[in-house]
Amino acid sequence: MSEQESKKHRRILEVFALFDKVEWKLKNEERSEEARWLAEVAGFEDREEEIEFNEIVEYQRKRGILTGEYYLTVTPLPLATHLLGSWLQKHGKTEIEELFEQMPPKMFSHFGERIPYMAAYRPGRQWIVERLSQDEMFYENDGDLLTTEWGSYLFKQFAEAAPREAINPLEHFIEHQSVNKLLEFTTGRRNIVRSLQYMVVWEDSFKRAAKLLLALAEAENEEYVNNASGIFTNLFSPGWGKLAPTETAPQDRLTVLEQAIHSDSEKRQLLAVKAAGAGLQNPNRITKTVGPEYQGSRQSPDFWQPETYEDLFDYYRTVWEFLQEELDEMPEQVRDEAVEVMLGAVRGLTKLHPSLSQMIRSSLEKLSEYDLVDKGRVIRTSVDLVHYDSDELEDIEEVEEWQSFVVGLSEDSFDSQIERYVGLHLLADEDVYEEKLDELAVEVIEDPQKLKSHLDWLATIVPNQYRAREFGYEVGIRDETNSFLSDIVTAIDQASDDDRSISFLSGYLSALHERDEVARQEVLDEVQQNDNLRPYLVKLIRLSAVTSRDAERIVELIRKGEVSASSLRGLEMGGVSRNFDEQKFREIVGLLLETGADEAVTILPTFFHYYVYPNDAPKLPEELTLELLNHPAFVESEQDIAANIAVRQGISHDWKEIAHEYIQQHPDHIKEVLKTILDILGDRSSIIGASPEIKELLYDILREQPEETWSKITTVLDERDERLISLFHWFRGDDSRIDGKPIEYVSPYRIWEWIEDDEEANAILAAQIVPAEFFHSDEHACLAQELLKRHGDREDVRNELSANYHTESWMGPESKHYQQKKAQLESFKKDESNEYVLRWINDEIDILEDRIERAKKHEERLGL
Repeated sequence: MSEQESKKHRRILEVFALFDKVEWKLKNEERSEEARWLAEVAGFEDREEEIEFNEIVEYQRKRGILTGEYYLTVTPLPLATHLLGSWLQKHGKTEIEELFEQMPPKMFSHFGERIPYMAAYRPGRQWIVERLSQDEMFYENDGDLLTTEWGSYLFKQFAEAAPREAINPLEHFIEHQSVNKLLEFTTGRRNIVRSLQYMVVWEDSFKRAAKLLLALAEAENEEYVNNASGIFTNLFSPGWGKLAPTETAPQDRLTVLEQAIHSDSEKRQLLAVKAAGAGLQNPNRITKTVGPEYQGSRQSPDFWQPETYEDLFDYYRTVWEFLQEELDEMPEQVRDEAVEVMLGAVRGLTKLHPSLSQMIRSSLEKLSEYDLVDKGRVIRTSVDLVHYDSDELEDIEEVEEWQSFVVGLSEDSFDSQIERYVGLHLLADEDVYEEKLDELAVEVIEDPQKLKSHLDWLATIVPNQYRAREFGYEVGIRDETNSFLSDIVTAIDQASDDDRSISFLSGYLSALHERDEVARQEVLDEVQQNDNLRPYLVKLIRLSAVTSRDAERIVELIRKGEVSASSLRGLEMGGVSRNFDEQKFREIVGLLLETGADEAVTILPTFFHYYVYPNDAPKLPEELTLELLNHPAFVESEQDIAANIAVRQGISHDWKEIAHEYIQQHPDHIKEVLKTILDILGDRSSIIGASPEIKELLYDILREQPEETWSKITTVLDERDERLISLFHWFRGDDSRIDGKPIEYVSPYRIWEWIEDDEEANAILAAQIVPAEFFHSDEHACLAQELLKRHGDREDVRNELSANYHTESWMGPESKHYQQKKAQLESFKKDESNEYVLRWINDEIDILEDRIERAKKHEERLGL
């Protein structure tokens, strides 16, 4: 190659190197607008020069310097960067500006990818800095360009190239926006947040960039983990070296938190507390997303590295003391979060060093005496520390001090013990809580005032409800004279509606059921007469015992209308219905069905497990069950039941199980159940119409009675209403819960017979419901193939089958998926002779070839 030719090759490669990739060819090998424009930039303008340009490009493609088929890229990256610098040195800042102004808009993003590498060369750096100056594009109209997708993307590339200079236009943009305006800032936000990540890694731009992240975090509108809030809080991580978020030393970062905690914005205060929580992370649990530190050809940041572990411990002390000292001045929500952060850090920090352990223990002692802090949270944290981390505490010779601290905090008095063993449910206490509750119960029998002083607390939702019920049982077993009973009921009656709990009383009544059922019923009579307590009556019955008298009482309450449907919900849990005799069960079910209360009816499917699940269950009541299955609450579409009441998850499963059992026990009613299913199939305004369970049940019925079921389904198909969509998906086996394709259980003869009844309409429907799969088999009919043989001369049938064939999803590259489909059709085609089938196959192969080409081009553009 001559020197002149070599220069031409280099010139072309240099202009290609200005872009991450360049669109090279369109369909039918036609050159793209980008390629033609690039040829002009490289000085190949007339027709003959364009031919030479194309030849040089093809030569460099064969050499592997330019790679790609639809989009060309200079490789490897170091060579591309060298060529980029060569062009910049030759042409200077002025020609960069001209290039930027003249390039086709579609090329901005590919040019932007090279901007971070341009900063390594003086002309490129000068142009970048000038573009970020006050009289340039990112300042115009108060930075409106940053609120566009391409403008924010371009800015991100500039920020990667020159993070210190880029912070100026970003300050101008963000500081001129109100919180409400920033809440509305969505388009371009991701790129701006990413730009700030480039800025905070450098020490000389950390504080300014962190404040801008805080402003965006205050107006957070994203749910990503790496949104402005997540990035801001993680800036205060104690990670070092490659795990550090910035060059700035941790102690020097805290001025940002101090300003935030003293601001008038509670949202900023909360962010400061969460950021402090990040600062209290155990060093072994710190993770970091790699990326922002790699900025074009810039040298990597000199991330913070402590000289000794004492530097790290000093940071922990500073952050801890920062939170503790600010507690008194914090609003309630912020203070609660701060206490949670401090307690959450205890187990991670205490075992690192004796000085940290001592500082934290002293702090917890103060928090436990602080009126505005729940002592139970302090107890939980301390007990868990001793229980789970004793070995590590032993290593720093602090285990005995912590054990003594826990005893003093939660063991040295009746008050502290009841707060621990009744107020909390600690896994650490699983082996001892029964013994402790037993001891506490003995203690209150000996000194009744100890219990009476805590009854107001036990009558609320504040204690752990499971432990409160267990404690109530232990007290009830020992209170043989029922001396506490009146006071317990009074305390619950006097509790506020928002805080009232019957857990302690239910435990006491469980014990009373064992030793004095008459007294228990008297309490229930009292509760039934009390307006405050009557709403809790059914729950109290369920939690203490369910006797025949209780069943009579519930029936009586329903008849009188003294209990709401919502109070019956507990009867669906734990197999309670098995405690009712068959007569009472039928009475309750009948009454609820009579009331028409939708909420009550949604309880009944689970209640019916008395009949469905036990091996010795009685037979399902014939008429009552059918009435339940067809109740408007489940099947009517005029109302959106789920929007009006709290429908328990799994209700459609219970409905299906009852229906399945019902048709097994009463097969002569299968037509009624099948009609119900088909009437509501796909109806999203009913509870069960759009559920996968109803499709499972229809599948089961089809397999057992294919002829009868197909006959009913064709009636729906003939009516041509909104149920068709659900049936199409169901027939093709699109539901993952169904193992197979329902259409395969229908005799092909019946399908062709149905089509012949109304060929004009039904052939099109058949093309939508048959599986669009092609195979040759002596054992199974290929329905798509047979349909084309019979009706493939019709364009509408071919089109519908094509739409069916392309209704799909897949994993992996799109081009590979289409290539596999094409290969399957080509393999099938080899053994096919029918002209209509071949016509459809050939048309689909053409479509797939076009899709393969488009997919490859798209994947190449994305760099996949």
